[in-house]
Amino acid sequence: MARRLTKPSRFARTAVRLRNARYVAWRLFDEKKIPIDRTGQRLTDLNTKKSKLTFGQARALVKKGVATGIGVQIFRSDYCVLDLDDCVEDGVIARWALELLRRCNSYADFSPSGEGIHIYLVGTPSCGNHTQIAMGQGHLDIFANKGYVTVTGRPVPGYGGKAVIEGAKTVESIYGEADPLSKAIKAIKRHGRARKLYRGDTSNYESPSEADLAFVRFAAPFVNNDRSLILRLIRQSNLYRKKWDRKDYQNKTLNKVLGNEPTHDIAEDLERLARKVADFLEQDIPPPEWLITGLLEIGTIIMVYGPGGVGKSHLLYSIVWSLDQGRPFMYWNVSKRRTVLLIDTEMPERLIQKRLDGWFESSPPDKAYILSSALFRTVLDTHFKLDKEEHQRILRALILEKDINVVIIDPLAPALDCDENSNNDVGKYMPFLTELRDLGVTVILSHHSGKSEDAGQRGASRRRDYLDMSIQLAEAKVGRNARFIARFDKVREETPEPAVWTSELMWDDGFVWDTSSELPQDDDRLVAVLRYLHSLEGKLNVSEMAVRLGIRRAGCYDVFKRAAFHGFMNEKERTLTLKGIALIEQLTKDSDNT
Repeated sequence: MARRLTKPSRFARTAVRLRNARYVAWRLFDEKKIPIDRTGQRLTDLNTKKSKLTFGQARALVKKGVATGIGVQIFRSDYCVLDLDDCVEDGVIARWALELLRRCNSYADFSPSGEGIHIYLVGTPSCGNHTQIAMGQGHLDIFANKGYVTVTGRPVPGYGGKAVIEGAKTVESIYGEADPLSKAIKAIKRHGRARKLYRGDTSNYESPSEADLAFVRFAAPFVNNDRSLILRLIRQSNLYRKKWDRKDYQNKTLNKVLGNEPTHDIAEDLERLARKVADFLEQDIPPPEWLITGLLEIGTIIMVYGPGGVGKSHLLYSIVWSLDQGRPFMYWNVSKRRTVLLIDTEMPERLIQKRLDGWFESSPPDKAYILSSALFRTVLDTHFKLDKEEHQRILRALILEKDINVVIIDPLAPALDCDENSNNDVGKYMPFLTELRDLGVTVILSHHSGKSEDAGQRGASRRRDYLDMSIQLAEAKVGRNARFIARFDKVREETPEPAVWTSELMWDDGFVWDTSSELPQDDDRLVAVLRYLHSLEGKLNVSEMAVRLGIRRAGCYDVFKRAAFHGFMNEKERTLTLKGIALIEQLTKDSDNT
């Protein structure tokens, strides 16, 4: 016998208001409401004689225990229904649901679960049927000329005595307003930090006002900075409080994000602007969260630079692979899988695909996204430029939409419309990257080195000030494979270990790195050159040194580069550094002891 969800006598309340409606009986099968015929058999088609019941016939099946409940057919009827899901909690109706009830002003009853509401209207709106329109913490379904809706006869207080009125235009208006809002809510619910705020969790913020400001920053890209839509999002969220009804608070908060900030009393801001050092030292600041344990933290800006062809792109592609798969990157472990967006600004898609296919040869990608310059140009009819505010807004919205944890831009130069050598122009794109960093996004850039390895990164020196870490790659080719020596050129805290390593790109059912933290493989030659320089009196003659050590003259210059990269010598002056002198003295001491 079917379990009854309400008393059959209550159905009559709804039936009185839905004149000439066609009814259907339904029964719970695996927690799903399945329409049945007069014999209790499952119906697959509502447009049959077996499915067409009068109200009395449907109610009789419920009384006999054959059916669980009654539904009204919307298919080929004069009615449409707004189905408000997850809008009632502990008997309290959500604000967004109360607003829809007020606008429709028609008969409404509670759903069988008691957690939803059905609003009944006459007419067929032109917007048609729509489901899963995000509203508040629940969602709205519009049924127009399709399916059926369960009825309970348990009226919503204040609307049980209402007539079922014409409402097609009202539904069209509701859908027109709800569609962009729904898309924004769905995007917010996919983004971890924004989702927590939307649900009212402000634990990561010092005050409700700071939480409000953070939410506006998240929400603005999803609604094209539309102030009215942002306010509607806030009213549907659990962040809403009476303070949001004040025009001065609305303007103050929105203007901080959207600009055009009017003059206002900054006393409240000054109160929180500077903290006492004693209070700051007592503040509980969480430890760093690692993307790659011991190497890359969440919410940092990293630069990888080196000469062309050294293997920068392969290094970044391998980071994509490691974070996507949750697999180790060279010497360092990855704690969990992350969502990565790779923006390739240079290579044709054919080569991008070939390289990615090489890295994901044995394991298909799971959470990674690719944005090529060709795709950006195809979709938006323009090249991606990191220094354009419009493109920054697009990238910010994409990061929030896809819940991106890491953005890789490879390489940086083609993504800039401004002068990469201008320190003033750095302000057109690096502050935007710091904004992403503050949102908890890690940004990894690749760039070319200057004319010599000692020159550092090519272009404006001011850009380096924004970086949390800089990794220099120097060419160390042996054969045709990409091979480099890597070292940390800048770190804000402790230098990761190993501080210097050598990597060579290999193939083993896919691309892999063959890494070593020792000196390059011909380290005997390197040590021999350092010993020679240490014992040298007077000016260096490279030809004479080559003869004495049995090294080709060209080989000497190669060793100079490698020794300079390791910090053992000054390549330009061709003299040992303190590190190089210490190494030779230590080797000499070890040799004397043995």
